[in-house]
Amino acid sequence: MKRLIIGLVVCGLVFHILGISSLAGVNVKQIPLEETRYITFGNWGGLEWDPATVQILEDWEKEHPAIKVRVVPVPDTMANPKYMNMFLARSDAIDVFNYDQALVNQFARAGWLEPVDDLFTEDLIADCSEGFLKCAKIGDHYWYSPHFTKIAIINYRTDLLAEAGYASPPETWDELVEYGRKLTQDNDGDGVVDIWGFAYASSPLETFYNFRSWVYMAGGDVFDEAGNPVFNSEIGLKALQFLCDLRNDYKIVTPDVVVFEDEDAGMEFERGHVAMVLTDGEKIFRAMESELIKDVFNTTTVCTPERGMPPRAASKQCGHYMNVYSRKKEAVREFMRFFFRIQSQKHELIIEHNMPVRPSTFADPEVRKKVPNWKDLQRTLRYAQAYSYTAQSTLRDISAKWIGNALLGKISVQEALDNMEKDFREVLF
Repeated sequence: MKRLIIGLVVCGLVFHILGISSLAGVNVKQIPLEETRYITFGNWGGLEWDPATVQILEDWEKEHPAIKVRVVPVPDTMANPKYMNMFLARSDAIDVFNYDQALVNQFARAGWLEPVDDLFTEDLIADCSEGFLKCAKIGDHYWYSPHFTKIAIINYRTDLLAEAGYASPPETWDELVEYGRKLTQDNDGDGVVDIWGFAYASSPLETFYNFRSWVYMAGGDVFDEAGNPVFNSEIGLKALQFLCDLRNDYKIVTPDVVVFEDEDAGMEFERGHVAMVLTDGEKIFRAMESELIKDVFNTTTVCTPERGMPPRAASKQCGHYMNVYSRKKEAVREFMRFFFRIQSQKHELIIEHNMPVRPSTFADPEVRKKVPNWKDLQRTLRYAQAYSYTAQSTLRDISAKWIGNALLGKISVQEALDNMEKDFREVLF
């Protein structure tokens, strides 16, 4: 933690020495749109992993033949150092790049991103999830444009619910417990549970994302608009207590959930060892293609403490960022618009199974035909929550430590929240 704080101080000194002020714009002589022959796009990884992006780029070339797109693959582990080196050199080597919400706070405050307020028309704002808008806007400006998102939903086994006498999925936390208790079964009487009622991911990589979902479900927030941690509250206590009770008191999730990745929870669901699972929305496509469960699963929104509350859950955002030193900003803006138009959002959903940022994508007839669960996905998307904060990997590790200890019953829920808040503040402030 001390190393991180020293690193942040050093970065701050670098910004000061280079004359980079917080959220400041940069004047760079621009190449007009009609004179732009190419733009350079930093893609998050190789295009072999992004068939939807390949299709969108093909569409771009057909509609904008005069402006070529040079693609630079940027591996996940190299994104932060690569872009930071580019910005510190005030280079326009990459005009625009895509990445998740992890970078926006740091890069915008350093003055390295070009504001994109003009892209956010009234129509687009009305057609974006709450979570995306919260992440994209820092201070008075929007800093990246929509690409795709990941949202938390519940998949459930219709066959197992039917056997237990349920024709529809649970809607409230109390119903989740009721269903889970009935669905958790030791079929052969050997003292070992064969089917668990519920599962979620709570490995060190997933813990904070999972915790945030339950806080959002309960109507709370993890950070306020100023970036202060606000999860150590009555709502945060209620959320984490319920999360722990699912394992330790109600006993409807396997004790092994503390090491579950989202992939592990999904595999147990597919094998019939779990009746309901909190997972990423993209997992519905895996289930739809699985010979094991394609005819015996369905999707619903996350449960809420009380009936009638909006299904707020955590989401992970991915967007396009414009290099403030780019000399081709007019062309880049057209490129960014192209990626969040409905046709491109549709490609992300159908080709690559990435959730769109714009809920109106689900109004498309082809989308509704290919995604039978579109109503629940659309509703979940409208209420999806997210927040861009600094030092994400460090905060994730802190959360895993204290929430993990609470899940294992080694410390109380209140102790976990107190320690998390203390450590968060040491890192953030």
